[in-house]
Amino acid sequence: MALPLVRRATGASGRSSRFVALIAQAAYHLDELVPLGVALERRGVRSELWVTEPLRTRGGRLRPVVRRQRATIERIDGAIGPAESPPIASCSAVVVMNDWSALTRPIVRAAQAAGTPTFGWVEGAQDFTDAEGPVRRHPYRSVDHVLALGDDSAQYFQDRAVTIVGGRRLWAIWQTSVRGIPDRLAAVNSNFTYRVLEEARRPWLRSVHQACARANMPSVVSQHPAEQALVRPRRTSREPVADLLTTHSVLISRFSTVCFEALVRGVTLAYHNPHGERMGTFVDPRGGFSVTSDTDELASVLSNPARPRAEVRRLAEPFLRQHLRLDGGDPAERAANAVVEALR
Repeated sequence: MALPLVRRATGASGRSSRFVALIAQAAYHLDELVPLGVALERRGVRSELWVTEPLRTRGGRLRPVVRRQRATIERIDGAIGPAESPPIASCSAVVVMNDWSALTRPIVRAAQAAGTPTFGWVEGAQDFTDAEGPVRRHPYRSVDHVLALGDDSAQYFQDRAVTIVGGRRLWAIWQTSVRGIPDRLAAVNSNFTYRVLEEARRPWLRSVHQACARANMPSVVSQHPAEQALVRPRRTSREPVADLLTTHSVLISRFSTVCFEALVRGVTLAYHNPHGERMGTFVDPRGGFSVTSDTDELASVLSNPARPRAEVRRLAEPFLRQHLRLDGGDPAERAANAVVEALR
């Protein structure tokens, strides 16, 4: 079996030659995997952080996956080794944040062929049933054990081992206090990527801009790093959407993990779905945010006065607790417990 190449973080420590491989494909994966490695170390279990090396193709340097890999290495401050074949035989377990890509699925299968336990930590809001998109990914159905974000994601894996651990980054934000009423500004999350509903991007953005104009709401667009199409420069921000959430009062978005983050930060969410997305995650807001299906509905939502962040968070808490485990301690500790238990 030909395996993709990986780069391994240097400086790993431990008391055993075998280790748990923690596989990152994007910089935000490090927010989960690095604390998991620390938690494993406290339990006497060695771990290594691996960054997958993009497949070599013509024009590869321009591909979003290559940019993601470079950003991931930069987050590790360059303490990363050369590209090499993953040493599966030395792994006591493998943890991935997604198990369906051409870079991770072969590694997961090789580990399973060697009798090595495999774990998939759900990376965020996910189309578990492949309701949208041109291909069937079967997310988190290659791994042996799913580390779920909450009750909602766990329900899709009742036929296999699943542990509800939560998301470490979102949990950490939830631990901080929120206060004040932010400026009346809208952050627009343009996230039509990986051939999923890409044809809806232009009409979706047109609807958003028209609604903002009617509501006299200043707005700025943050494009997902993997988006191929360009938005007018005067309407875009160079800041990541997560940074915009610290200063803006409203997030307008389609299906995205950023919707969770907005609510955790106390930012009013307008889940704008004029194109008829079928994923069920944000269908029932439980009083925590607005669901809009056309320009008029969105304009009406945006015309409302800005709410205090603490109030937004309070109203969103029933929805958030359905989808995220926010209490009971650090999710990295729970994930480490699940891995250690499988190694006994």
